[in-house]
Amino acid sequence: MRNALKLLIITCLLVFIASALPAADYYWVGGNGNWSDITHWRTTSGGNSQHNVVPSGADNVIFDANSFTGAGQTVTLDAPNVYCRDMNWTGATGTPRLVGTAMQTINISGSLILIAAMQFNHLGDVTFTGNEGGLTINAAGFRFRKNLNFNGGSMSAWTLASGIAIDSVLQCT
Repeated sequence: MRNALKLLIITCLLVFIASALPAADYYWVGGNGNWSDITHWRTTSGGNSQHNVVPSGADNVIFDANSFTGAGQTVTLDAPNVYCRDMNWTGATGTPRLVGTAMQTINISGSLILIAAMQFNHLGDVTFTGNEGGLTINAAGFRFRKNLNFNGGSMSAWTLASGIAIDSVLQCT
């Protein structure tokens, strides 16, 4: 009985510690590729250590000066749903492209920072699910081609750092 209690306490502590860990940073490297290809996701900018899984809604995805090896390279969304906390393109060079079909949804639980020196060719929904204040959306002049959804809680607050254009429906729940 004592060993079972010790095991229960240790398990609870491990779960608590794991839930308190901050979001992981996922840096894109290697130029062209599919979102689900984990060989493109690294733990540091331009680094060698890669992640074992694709980003989740708790993870920050970063596209920077070390992400692309040439001009016009493409990150292709290849799953019905992709997730991240923050998506940040600040510092990305070579006019990179983000491409997704009308059947795919980008789910962002934090901020979205696009840059003018890129192509945002995502044709599907973009859904924001943050439940805190201090979040930012910078669309850098790009249009959201399908639905733009805000599914936040009572504490949700996004600051618009640029204008937003939507070709379909704006939904706030």
